[in-house]
Amino acid sequence: MPDDSHARRTAEHLGDCLISYAGLVLARPSTPRFVRFEAVADSAATPSDLLEFITVGGGILGAVLRTAAPAVRAYHPSGHADIEGFAGMGCVEALVHGEDMPRGLGD
Repeated sequence: MPDDSHARRTAEHLGDCLISYAGLVLARPSTPRFVRFEAVADSAATPSDLLEFITVGGGILGAVLRTAAPAVRAYHPSGHADIEGFAGMGCVEALVHGEDMPRGLGD
């Protein structure tokens, strides 16, 4: 029996990561910490809604990165990153978790 709760949690994690990266670039906290919020999908969200949540997260991150000054650096646990670094991290999240979601649904 497939476990779609794994796919749901993974989708929420991915959407949250993308939106959180945008928040870090915007806020540029003065101390090494994440911005204190979490983006989650509505409990009644369908698989299609979850994909939309991820797409919107990517769009928000893309918009923030396109409008940020080239010299902007923001906190990430791996070290302060520039806008290209956050774009790359967003891509890695999408590639890795894009594979994880269907695996959680079984064959």
